Amino acid sequence: MIHCKRIILRKKGEVSVIELESITHIVADSYICTIYTEDEQHAISKLLKDFENELTDYGFVRISRNILVNTLYIKAITGGETRKICLKNNVQLKVSRRKMWIIRKFFSEKQE
Repeated sequence: MIHCKRIILRKKGEVSVIELESITHIVADSYICTIYTEDEQHAISKLLKDFENELTDYGFVRISRNILVNTLYIKAITGGETRKICLKNNVQLKVSRRKMWIIRKFFSEKQE
């Protein structure tokens, strides 16, 4: 559930509030998504497609079948054979061949 640039997570009777600006990326593994922040990880049972629909307007972009990235944290993009994104915390994530053009388009529009 998204409220004012925050995600509210409910799991096992516990409620966590995560600021969108602190989320670096989200990785899906089947029906479990792991939300990575600058210093924590939160696993939640939710589809990546649902996160994508909710977070696209907040600068998140899908870079592969199972990874959604906060564009605020992208430090470098490597094209060619490797197709990787390096985040500000030095995490490297592989970009699918079909999503690479979306990443390039996003950053070319941002620079205009």
